[in-house]
Amino acid sequence: MNAREELIEKSIAFLGEFKNRTAGAELEIWLNEHCGPGSELYEDLARLIRQGVEEGWAADVEISGKHYRRSRLVEPSERTHYFSLTTVFMDSYGGAEALGHTPDADYVFRGDYHLHPYGELNLVVPLDPDAQLMGPLGWRSAGWTAPSPGSHHYPEARRGRLIAYFFLPAGRISYDISPLQHHSELDDIPGTVVFTAKRSKQGYWVNQFCMSLMKEVNRERFRANERAYLDDWKMTEEQKQAVMARDWNKLLSLGGNIYFLAKLFFTDGNTFQYAASQMTNMSEDDYVAMMLAGGRSPEGVRSISKRN
Repeated sequence: MNAREELIEKSIAFLGEFKNRTAGAELEIWLNEHCGPGSELYEDLARLIRQGVEEGWAADVEISGKHYRRSRLVEPSERTHYFSLTTVFMDSYGGAEALGHTPDADYVFRGDYHLHPYGELNLVVPLDPDAQLMGPLGWRSAGWTAPSPGSHHYPEARRGRLIAYFFLPAGRISYDISPLQHHSELDDIPGTVVFTAKRSKQGYWVNQFCMSLMKEVNRERFRANERAYLDDWKMTEEQKQAVMARDWNKLLSLGGNIYFLAKLFFTDGNTFQYAASQMTNMSEDDYVAMMLAGGRSPEGVRSISKRN
């Protein structure tokens, strides 16, 4: 069996286990915890996809030059559990030079804007040690991203060369969608903070801090001196103050993702239910009663800008 067929077979085995899982933040976290760098699955797929790029049978079709290439290895079929397998190569330094920019670590190269009708599972394989791809939960080096169904974005890379190897349900991906020029419509939903790409970048260090609390040694350090522990992270002062105040809504507005913030309220010994009640300015008992009665009524204000 050659490397291309080995990659396809290992990918099909993976999809056989995950074909009924929905892409999104929860699955992305799970994949990075259980199938990330160091796992047999990740290392095998990464090794083979690197070989494919080196040998020229993967990511071999130029989109805007040698710095941005893409190709589909397999179309969806019963054999692949109706997923397609696609490879993309991105070189942020090469992209910067091609567009007349300075090729430095701060430059972010953007690929083609697109929509994931049914979501996407994406293996990120850096070819340069510091290379990263922007995902729904922030910048990702080696590991996984899992954009949810209906999500759309510019794929963004920085700090060098990487490969994105992605699995699309039914092979569905749309490049004929117009990018959102503003997020005002997303910011106009009463009581809801939408986790956009902009907020993902804004809250990167907040979410990384929260992930550190998965380790008991870090939880002990944080409990012993919250301010000292927070000062080890590149958060803004406003973000640090929101953490210490446990101002959940403020943290959401400053880029915190609820799946990451959960690590913080679990560290405090609180439940998701308790945190949700705090976010809605209700007692926990009243929040439970409301949810058991069917949740908030859809009647009432549906737009912040039109409430008057």
